[in-house]
Amino acid sequence: MSCGKTPLDAPGILTSPRYPTTYPSSTDCQWTISTTTGKIITLQFSVFSFEKHQNCEYDYLDIYDGDSDHARRLGRYCGNQLPSKLVSSGSKMFIVFHSDSSVEEQGFSLHYSTSYDMSIRYVGCDLVLTESSGEIISPNFPEEYPQPTQCNYRINVTSNSTIRLTFEYFNLEDVSANGCEYDYVEVFDGPSDKSPKLGKYCGQVKPSIRPSTGHQMMIRFVADATVKRTGFRIKYYGKRISTSDICNRPKYTGDCQAGFDRWFYNTITKRCETFIYGGCNSSGNNFETEAECSRQCQGRASGDFNECSRGNGGCDQACHNTLGSYFCSCWKGYRIAADERTCEDEDECSLGRNVHHCEHNCTNLPGTYYCTCNHGFQLSANRRTCNGRASGEFNECSRGNGGCDQACHNTLGSYFCSCWKGYRIAADERACEDEDECSLGRNVHHCEHNCTNLPGTYYCTCNHGFQLSANRSTCN
Repeated sequence: MSCGKTPLDAPGILTSPRYPTTYPSSTDCQWTISTTTGKIITLQFSVFSFEKHQNCEYDYLDIYDGDSDHARRLGRYCGNQLPSKLVSSGSKMFIVFHSDSSVEEQGFSLHYSTSYDMSIRYVGCDLVLTESSGEIISPNFPEEYPQPTQCNYRINVTSNSTIRLTFEYFNLEDVSANGCEYDYVEVFDGPSDKSPKLGKYCGQVKPSIRPSTGHQMMIRFVADATVKRTGFRIKYYGKRISTSDICNRPKYTGDCQAGFDRWFYNTITKRCETFIYGGCNSSGNNFETEAECSRQCQGRASGDFNECSRGNGGCDQACHNTLGSYFCSCWKGYRIAADERTCEDEDECSLGRNVHHCEHNCTNLPGTYYCTCNHGFQLSANRRTCNGRASGEFNECSRGNGGCDQACHNTLGSYFCSCWKGYRIAADERACEDEDECSLGRNVHHCEHNCTNLPGTYYCTCNHGFQLSANRSTCN
C-alpha cells in the first residue's frame, strides 16, 4: 500500500494511515510540508507507537530537513517514545513512513505549524535607479550573498525609452524539480510585481531577457536560508524609442487609478484609436490628441522599410520586421545573446529535468539534445522515459550468457552472475573459481578424518583401520 505524495501547507495535523486504529502492513507513505520563504516548520508529536527495533529497521518514520530524502535527515524514529519537537532550517520538510509485513501498531499523530525564523533576519535592499545606464549587483558580490535575502531594484529611465538588461555574471542555487523555488531573480516589465513578468531565473546559466515595453522595470532577488552562492552582476541601459518605434509599441493602460482619454496607434487596423489611460508608466504609444497620433504614426505603414530585407537585419537566425523597426529571434534550442542579434546554444541538459524531461541521461547538442537510458533499459516512444523489463527490457543474459562463467540472472535494468555449488564468484564478478571446501574447516566439509578437494567438489576418506560410513563423512 502507498499513500501520501500530496503537498501539505502548514499549519495542520498529519497522522499515519488508518489512525487511530493500527496502521496497515507493507505500507510506504511520503509527505512534503511547505511554507513561504523566510519561515520555518515545527513538528510536535502527540501520539507515537511503532514496532520497536534497536536500529528501526522494520517500521519507522524518517524526517528530512528539505523537500526530499536527499536532504539532511533529522532522525529515524520507531518504538513508543514520543519524539521531541523538530524544527526545520528552511521552508520545507519531507516525511517518510514505512511498515514491513508483520507487526502493526497505532502509528502517529503530529501537529505541524510555521513561524518566522527569528534567529536570522532578511537582508533588505530596495533601490530606485534613475540613471540612463548602470550596474546592479547582489549583496556582498563577488562574495556569497547573505541569507535569507529579498531585494527589489526599480529602474526608471526617461520617457519614450526602453530598458535593456545584460547579465554579465549569474550564480544562484540550482533549479529544483519544481523550478526556481529557493534562490531566484524575477524580472517584471514595469515598476512593480503586478507588472507582466518577463521571467524567473536561477542556476548558473546567464539569462537572456527581451527589452522592456516601457521606461520602467523591476528586478526582484530572493534567497532562502539554505544554499549560498556568489550572486549576479547586471548591466542595464535605457534606449530611446524613435517615433516609428513608438507607433509600433503596444498600448499600455497604466498602473495608476486615474482615467484619461488618450489615443494610440493600432498596428492591426492602421488607425489611431482612443482608450482610457490610468496614468503612470506610459509605453510611448500614448498620445494626448488624435492629431498628434495621426501626425506621427498614420500613413507610415505603407512606406515602412523592411530592415530584414538587407542582410537579414544582422540577425543570426530569424528576423521580424515591424512598423519602423525590427527584432531578431532564435530557433528552438537557441537563445538570443546580449547583442540581441546573435544566437547561442541553449544547453537544455544544464537546466534540469523539468526542462529536458530525460528520465536517465541527457546529452546536449547545438540547438537540441537527446536522452539515453542506463544499461539494461530502452528508450520509450516519447524519447524521454526509459522502459524496464515490463515493457520490453533487454535480457543481457541472452547474449553470450552475459559474460558469466556459469549462471547468469537477468534483473530489471541489469543482471548478475553466480556460480554453481562448489565454486565462488571471482573479483571480476563473472568468472567462477573452485571453492576449496577442505581449507574452510570441518564445519564446512564435515569430514571426520581426511578431506580431499576436487574442482567443484570434495570427498572424505578415513585413516587406516576405519571405514567411511553411509553419510560419506564420518568413519566407523
